[in-house]
Amino acid sequence: MIRLAEWMRTYRERLMTDRIQYGFVVVILGLVFVLAVFVIAIFKFSSASDVTTTVTSVGGVIGTIVGAFFGLQLGAAGKEKVEQQRNKAEQMALMLAGKAPTDKFESLLKEYPHLLKD
Repeated sequence: MIRLAEWMRTYRERLMTDRIQYGFVVVILGLVFVLAVFVIAIFKFSSASDVTTTVTSVGGVIGTIVGAFFGLQLGAAGKEKVEQQRNKAEQMALMLAGKAPTDKFESLLKEYPHLLKD
């Protein structure tokens, strides 16, 4: 049990580190792509309005993609935290149920029959 808990802790730490690294790479790639489009647009178009239109269009798309990536990452992190809290509450409930006297437990089940149903 201890090894599993230790493995889960290191797995969560690795996952968080990977998220930060991937997030950094996504942001850098987005900036590099927008910069590349800007440089290409400067050489391709002669008017500033054409360059601005091109870079703004690409920047909007890249910004949306990067924002979606981070939104998904934050959602996944929130889900993991809630699952950890649920698992802790479930373990506490099982521990307390194991300590309850049998006669009290049976009367509790009669009073609340829906407790053990799926």
